[in-house]
Amino acid sequence: GFLWDGAAMQDLGTLQDVVGSSDSLDINNAGEVTGSSDAPGGAYHAFLSDGTSMQDLGTLGGYYAMGRAINSWGQVAGNSAIAGDVYTHAFLWTGTTMLDLGTLGGTSSYATAINDSGEVTGWASKINEGQHAFLWDGTTMVDLDPEGVGSEANAINNAGQVTGFALSGGQHAFLWDGTAMRDLNTLIDPADPLQPSVWLKNGNDINEHGQILANGVDRLTGEARAYLVS
Repeated sequence: GFLWDGAAMQDLGTLQDVVGSSDSLDINNAGEVTGSSDAPGGAYHAFLSDGTSMQDLGTLGGYYAMGRAINSWGQVAGNSAIAGDVYTHAFLWTGTTMLDLGTLGGTSSYATAINDSGEVTGWASKINEGQHAFLWDGTTMVDLDPEGVGSEANAINNAGQVTGFALSGGQHAFLWDGTAMRDLNTLIDPADPLQPSVWLKNGNDINEHGQILANGVDRLTGEARAYLVS
C-alpha cells in the first residue's frame, strides 16, 4: 500500500517486519488510510495508517480482515472472517473497538461504505433469501429491501442517502432516501432527453449534493455507459 502526498509515493509498509504485502483501499481528508496487510503468523489484518505508522485493527476472530472505508473521524468500516474462518461479517472500527455488525439472519455480511455519522452500508445475507442491502444506523442493521429478491448497497453520503442496485423487476440502480428504496430510473424527469433510452443498473457512488455516479445501458445501442445523475 502507498500514500501519494502530492510530491512523492510513500510506502506504507506492512504489519510485519519481514517482507510482505499490503493494500490501501480508502483515505479520508486527514490523510488517514485504511486497507489490509500481511500480519505475523500468516494472517491478514485490517489496518489504519496516519502516514507514519500502521495500526493493526485485528479481526473478528478469523485469520483475515480488511478496512474497506474510512470517514472523517477515523472510523473504519470493513469485513472480517469470524471464528472458524468460514463466514465473513461486516465490522465498524470505532477508534478503540472492532464491532461485529452481524447479519440480517443469514451467515455473512459485507460493508462497502461509511459516512461521518458512523452509519455503515453494504449487504448482508438473510435466511434462505439471498443478500439484501443494509444500513447500520448505529445500533441496528436495517434491511433496505425487505420485500426484494436481492440487492447490494455501494455508497452512502452524510445525509444518509444510499445507492446501489436491486434485482426486483430486473437489475436497477436504487436510491434509499431515508424512508424507502426507490428505483432510480423512475425518479428521472421524463423531459430528460436520455430518460427514454437509458436504463440505470447500478449506483456506484453518491456525493453530498445527492448526485449519483451510475452504470447503465443505452437501450438503443446496447452500449454500457457511465452516467452522472443529478
